[in-house]
Amino acid sequence: MISFFVKDKEVLYNLMSHYFGEDLCKEEAQINKINFASEDIDAFFEDFQKSFNIDMTAYNYYQYFHENFLPFGYLISKMFIYLGFKKKKIPLSVSHLLEVVERGVWFVPN
Repeated sequence: MISFFVKDKEVLYNLMSHYFGEDLCKEEAQINKINFASEDIDAFFEDFQKSFNIDMTAYNYYQYFHENFLPFGYLISKMFIYLGFKKKKIPLSVSHLLEVVERGVWFVPN
């Protein structure tokens, strides 16, 4: 069991490093605290689902990420959150992705 987990972790880190760079390849890293293009996030989760055969039925992009339409969309979004006009998103950590891989099905983090 341990060797499968180590292999899965390595595959996940390789996938993440391809889309997001190596800085996020730590279990405590929060994926949705950094501004990435929604297309990159979608592509990552599509490859994540295929690589680990994850049932992503319960996954909802908008629970974790704000849509970014403009180059400064992330900054505008943060301003609206600060002013109380926009809801904060559920934190999404690398350790949660590892738990999803282990279970084989997407679930909302605690």
